[in-house]
Amino acid sequence: MNDTTFVSQYIAAWSTTSDEERNKLVDQLYAPDAVFYNEMGEVHGQEAIAAQIKSVNVRDIQNKGIQNHLLGFEKNHNLLNISWQMLAPNDAVVADGASILLLDDAGKIVQDYIFVRPVSQ
Repeated sequence: MNDTTFVSQYIAAWSTTSDEERNKLVDQLYAPDAVFYNEMGEVHGQEAIAAQIKSVNVRDIQNKGIQNHLLGFEKNHNLLNISWQMLAPNDAVVADGASILLLDDAGKIVQDYIFVRPVSQ
């Protein structure tokens, strides 16, 4: 899979409201022993990462109508830096952020660091 497709699927994993699709994408993108880090802590393994993504999805996308929007990405060897925004239903930016992904030699995520910067309304 090329980098553009990989990044699009990463954003799709956070955006889809389908549990089946999300789990499929997490399985495709993340190594079995991957770790996800955010400001509240860390979660380990594909199942826990899928559950973390689902909780954010339910809170923000399903309940508030927020949409994830890819701004761009950069790659340096096995490190991806993805820039994105979260948009309200009226297209106002409610947050922007970055996901820093460390990939293994097979191209799967082994570490996912997310940085969320809320935007003042």
